[in-house]
Amino acid sequence: MAMQREPESGVIPGQENLRLSVIVRIPTPLRKLTNDQDVVSGSGDTLTQCIDGLDAQYPGLKDRLLDETGELRRFVNIYVNGEDVRFAQGVQTALKPGDEISIVPAVAGGSERPRSEPRLKYYRASPGAYQALKQLQDYVEQSGLEGSLLELVKLRASQLNSCAFCFDMHWKEARAMGESEERLYMLNVWGESHLYSERERAALAWTEALTLVSQTGAPDDVYEEARAQFDEKEISDLTLAIAAINAWNRMAIGFRLVPGWYEVCEKRLASAPALAANV
Repeated sequence: MAMQREPESGVIPGQENLRLSVIVRIPTPLRKLTNDQDVVSGSGDTLTQCIDGLDAQYPGLKDRLLDETGELRRFVNIYVNGEDVRFAQGVQTALKPGDEISIVPAVAGGSERPRSEPRLKYYRASPGAYQALKQLQDYVEQSGLEGSLLELVKLRASQLNSCAFCFDMHWKEARAMGESEERLYMLNVWGESHLYSERERAALAWTEALTLVSQTGAPDDVYEEARAQFDEKEISDLTLAIAAINAWNRMAIGFRLVPGWYEVCEKRLASAPALAANV
C-alpha cells in the first residue's frame, strides 16, 4: 500500500497551487472584491507588486489598501509572516514564494480622518536599528518567562515612561492572550491590590526600580525580593526584558509614534509564550 504523503509546510490543504505563490488572507470586509474568497494567491518581488497583481485580478482592492501616494491607508494593517510591514520596508517589503500576507483592518467602519504622523519612521530610516531591537525582543519572548508576566512588565514600564504607543500595543496584546481587564486596570496601583502573585509583584517592583533607576538606584531589598522569586537565569532575562521595553519606549516617545492603530496579529499571538494562570 502506498504511503500517504504528509502535507507540505506552508501549503494550504486543497490549495496546492499556492505553493509557489504568496498566500494572501483577505478580511471579511474585502471579500466582496475577491468573490467571497478568504485566501487568494499573489505574486511579486515586493508587497506593492503583489498588490498591483491582486488589483488586476480583483479590481478595486488596491484602492482599499493604498492611498493616492501609494502608501498603506492609515486604517489598514498588513503583516508578512506575522510581521507588520510598517516596521519593515512598508509597501516595498520584499516577498518570496510561500510568504503569507494577512490584511487586517485597524478600524471597522468609519471614515478615514487626518491625524498626526511620527516625527521619524525610524524603522524605515534604519532597518538595522529596528532589527537589532527586534532580535533582543525575540530572545526575551523565548526566554521561558511567562507571557502574562512579560506583558505586565511591558505595560508597567510604559506607564512609568508615559509611552502611549507601547501601552496601547501591550494592553491589546495582554487582552488577546487572556489577561483580565480588572488586573490591567489595577496595574497602576498593583502594590495595593491582591490580584497579583508574589512572583508578579517582585517582577513589577524590579521593573519600577530599573525604569526609575536614576531615582531608586536599584535598592538591595527590591533585588532580594526578586531573587526570592526568580533564579539567576530568570532574573537576568527579566532584567533584559525591562531594558528592552525601556528601549522601545524611548524609540516610540522620541520619534512620536502614533498610538491607537495597533491590531494584534493572530500568527504573532500563536507564537507568544502561553498565558500563565493568574493567582
